[in-house]
Amino acid sequence: MLFPLRVIRRIHREGFRCIPEAIRFRIALHRQRPFLQTETALRQAEEDGYQAFIRRHEAPLSAPFTPTMRLSFLIPTYNTPPELLRALADSLLHQSCGAWEACFYDGASTRADTRELLQTLTQEDNRFRVTFGAENRGIAGNTNAALTMATGKFVALCDHDDLLAPDAVRCILEAAQDGADFVYTDEDKVSADGTHFFEPHLKPDFAPDSLRSGNYICHITAASRALMNAVGGLRPGFDGSQDHDLALRLSENATKITHIPRILYHWRMLDTSFSHQKAQTCADAAARAVADGVGHYNPLFIYGDSGLGKTHLIYAIAHQIRTTRPSAKIIYIKGDDFINEFIELVRAGRGSEFRAKYRDADLLLVDDVQFVAGKEQVQNEFFHTFNTLYEAGRQIVLTSDRPPSDMHLLDDRLRTRFEWGLLVDVQPPDFETRLAIVKNKAAQWGTVIDDDIAKYIAENVTSNVRQLEGTMNKILAYRDLIGREMDADAAHRAVEDFMKKNANLAPTAAMIITETSRYFGIDEEVIKGPSRSREAVNARQAAMYLVRRMTNLSTPDIGREFGKRDHTTVLHSLEQIEKKMKSDPVFNQTIKEITININSKR
Repeated sequence: MLFPLRVIRRIHREGFRCIPEAIRFRIALHRQRPFLQTETALRQAEEDGYQAFIRRHEAPLSAPFTPTMRLSFLIPTYNTPPELLRALADSLLHQSCGAWEACFYDGASTRADTRELLQTLTQEDNRFRVTFGAENRGIAGNTNAALTMATGKFVALCDHDDLLAPDAVRCILEAAQDGADFVYTDEDKVSADGTHFFEPHLKPDFAPDSLRSGNYICHITAASRALMNAVGGLRPGFDGSQDHDLALRLSENATKITHIPRILYHWRMLDTSFSHQKAQTCADAAARAVADGVGHYNPLFIYGDSGLGKTHLIYAIAHQIRTTRPSAKIIYIKGDDFINEFIELVRAGRGSEFRAKYRDADLLLVDDVQFVAGKEQVQNEFFHTFNTLYEAGRQIVLTSDRPPSDMHLLDDRLRTRFEWGLLVDVQPPDFETRLAIVKNKAAQWGTVIDDDIAKYIAENVTSNVRQLEGTMNKILAYRDLIGREMDADAAHRAVEDFMKKNANLAPTAAMIITETSRYFGIDEEVIKGPSRSREAVNARQAAMYLVRRMTNLSTPDIGREFGKRDHTTVLHSLEQIEKKMKSDPVFNQTIKEITININSKR
């Protein structure tokens, strides 16, 4: 695999001093491999048909197998539609290996047909075991209750509305009998009606750095019952990220981790599936874990666009720790203030005072840490502060507008440390959340907002919570100043003003050329000039593509931005970039990275 152009240019310019960046790129590419594999798999599946793709990549199991243990599936249920529960049960009954039991713990379902079907299953096959709880304990609580029912030496998590591939039990027990105590498999998705399989998720063998960045393990997660009991099962209060939290704890305590490279689980895509919700459940759960003193997430790195609640989360962490540990030394600072304070004290000859302040903290919270990137002395100081706190077991929480991998001016040694713990992204709120914010804001002002007006605002102001609250403040101020209740006209005007303001923040051709130049390490004048070198052409075509995609400029207008080039040249460049993005996943990622950098400047 070739290194990106920017790395090659640095090697020519700086010699072997920049080799660590090259190594980092190869490591980053390795971490991307699950996603690159998936993209390749999708193309193959589309060309050859999905089942043909599966047959080609998963050899048939021909060797005889005799199980020496039982696999217990832990299945929490609550008002599960009977047809989905029936489909799951049938996928269990059609297993190629019969050494299984299904432990259903029902969290006080109010649907009579759900309870009736569970009763029926126990009569059909004694491997179906059911306990009806007195209350709904949530995903974690119901699953843990199912764990107490298990008799098998090995247990596996299973959602109540998904499907198992016929060889799931056999493959997991083969790995268990080979000494594994933590096992995970590949998976794909299945349509709501159970007829269409798609998006295979082909995972790497165990990769701790990838797991800390996100839960690539997902389904099927299986472990010895002894290990599952030792880590305490799922933790209540982590619904939405409970599987990730469990996988981290299992991996830290397991003696042998085995990845089964077969698609053994079909994740049913319903409107209520977590993958369809743009919520910040994972970030919230991670913040709670840190506040509760859980040591798995150090550092905790929270990233996302402005106005999504990153600062609110770290304030909440600080508040909770201050409540439970009043004597704890907590330091909160913004990235730019950290820089200014460092410069001021060093110039005054009080550098030791600065170091003593930050290296003695029990909890260090740095907001907008991306500002330290590119400041050599500041980065060096932050590096040593980070090491001191980390080695002493002190908690570090960082926020940024982008993940460490996209902070290209950040020292490699800091980037790797930022990725040591847990990386979580904060997503824009979904429609239901935005609607709730609108109504709650109105209630705080002592008024009731019409449903149609609330929906109109929630549908049109989608970027972040801050802009949503700003729009509401404007409408409510209009009510107070004019003396009229908010109406549709006031809502339309407020939203239109927001749209106009947002439009003013749209990236310009000059901004895009600047960021492309910085990424490729090529002067802007070279990109806009006549040079026909491969490096210049590559950067120029990429910049043209991004200008066309991110602005409203026509192809003749784009040509004028690039040294008065003809619009046919622009069209050719667009075609070349589109072809390259389809055939080269690494280059496709390059375009995504530049786009992220451009958007971060808005």
